[in-house]
Amino acid sequence: MIDQWRKHFVLAESMLEMECTCLTPAVVLQTSGHVERFTDLMVKDPETGECFRADKLLEDAIDVLIESSPDMPKEEREDHLRIQRQADAYSPEEIDDLLANKYNCKAPSGQPYSNAFPFNLMFKTSIGPEGTAVGYLRPETAQGLFVNFRRLLDA
Repeated sequence: MIDQWRKHFVLAESMLEMECTCLTPAVVLQTSGHVERFTDLMVKDPETGECFRADKLLEDAIDVLIESSPDMPKEEREDHLRIQRQADAYSPEEIDDLLANKYNCKAPSGQPYSNAFPFNLMFKTSIGPEGTAVGYLRPETAQGLFVNFRRLLDA
């Protein structure tokens, strides 16, 4: 399969294939804002401790509400869809209010979800010859392109 991919993209489309390290120095990801903002809001089932993405729970609750209410007025439907479109942009307090009060979402155990908390999606590790530098597993497949741009340009 990899050979077919190369034949199409590298040979036929004249694209550049590159391999990059999976580790990225912390300074690169601090500069891009990933260390500070590459997070999702999570909630827990208080009984089992299982974690869920709050924005996905909100989106799913809205889908269920709209599907179960075919006679919903258009204006009300549009309001729910607007909330759904921006589900990943709410603060923890806003998403807590929407899940608990507006959409009455419950955890699989039947209990209300915990308050939302941010979860950083990057995996931190120690890098460098002494293992004293901070690095992260690359959060985006294109990140290596930007880190290695000067080398690629020179090549």
